[in-house]
Amino acid sequence: MTGNELALATDNEGHVGANLFDALWAAADPAMRISYAYSSEHSLALAAKAIIAAYYGHGPSYSYYDGCSDGGREALVEAERYPRDFNGILAGAPEIYASELNGEVQAWNILTNMDPAGHEILTAEKLPALHAAVNKACAGPQGYVVDPRACDFNPASVQCPPGQDSDSCLTPAQVGVVTRLYQGPRDPQGQSLYPGGEPYGSELAWVGWLIDPAADAAWPADTIDYGAAIGMLRYIAFAKNPPASFKLTDWKFTLDNYRRLTALNGLNDSTDPNLSAFRQAGGKIIIWQGWADSAINPFGTVTYYSAVVHDAGGYAAARQFSRLYMIPAGYHCLGGGDPQVTGDLLSPLISWVEHGTGPGAQTFPLVTPTATLKSITVSPLNPDQPVGDGKGLNSSYPWVGSLLHGNELWCAVDGMFVFCREGSHL
Repeated sequence: MTGNELALATDNEGHVGANLFDALWAAADPAMRISYAYSSEHSLALAAKAIIAAYYGHGPSYSYYDGCSDGGREALVEAERYPRDFNGILAGAPEIYASELNGEVQAWNILTNMDPAGHEILTAEKLPALHAAVNKACAGPQGYVVDPRACDFNPASVQCPPGQDSDSCLTPAQVGVVTRLYQGPRDPQGQSLYPGGEPYGSELAWVGWLIDPAADAAWPADTIDYGAAIGMLRYIAFAKNPPASFKLTDWKFTLDNYRRLTALNGLNDSTDPNLSAFRQAGGKIIIWQGWADSAINPFGTVTYYSAVVHDAGGYAAARQFSRLYMIPAGYHCLGGGDPQVTGDLLSPLISWVEHGTGPGAQTFPLVTPTATLKSITVSPLNPDQPVGDGKGLNSSYPWVGSLLHGNELWCAVDGMFVFCREGSHL
């Protein structure tokens, strides 16, 4: 940003894929993997600032980063690894735990819904009834789920009577699938392989991501979760890729596999909660996400921000440079919801950076307002405030993993050889 103008820059993380989730570019090019993992946005920042300086005769007055989903992961990478690149960072629905999300959650969402013949157990036709039951059990007085952690919904409450099956209820097998989706991936001992599962209220968003109509013979290959999972497990997660014959059904949800999958977390993930260098550089960050995000479940984001708060010395100290807004009923990157809202968090971020005005409660207008509901107001979340009784399927995630604390991998490439060291930021 220079004067009253915004100069915008974007990139493709250093590669071009055949489609959104094609990861073949990572199969045999370590330089592309490093660019994707952490270096692309820093390179973009340097290039953009140089172009701005050449055009205007001086660099930008302020620099901002705004990204959602994998862009949200990149936003946190910038705050964690390159704390002086940007004055303000907006990190939406961040893919913080990239390896675990793709390799465990999205693989789990497909495989837990697959019968022995490879067919879907739960299909799209059942989701409206399931969502209605969740709203009946969990929604507040305004008709939407405020915080899924506070609900104790039991999928067995919508089980079909014995011997019956219709779109208005779930078979026993479908109840089992839904329960496991809300619980998230677990090993045989019941340990969570990710800090969360599908949130209550997200059910209608499952279509296309993990669920298809019963008549869709292409399931699961045409789902987003399948594409993301197979791309991560085949080409990105491991230093040595599995054989070309690897299929998603070969993946087993064990602690040993989890440890293999996360061995390169220092490269692929953005889970270092120590943002002290970013804070010392004067940076401000707003993290935001929908509570009904089915693509990147919201509980991992709260887990990460809780660690940011603790590393900063408490919630009051963390508020000096950070905010977390969790938006009720919002789907992934606010691309839908029940109800769907829209909003602007860049303006309050700019005001915070340039005028020192820390943002408070924010109002998100409904895309389709009703006579009784026109907007949802969201206050910054304190992750340490207790919520609910802890008995719901969205309330207990005994995660086996841990966050990075200054253990990022910094890698250099010489041909096909990669040399890495551990460290925090440049």
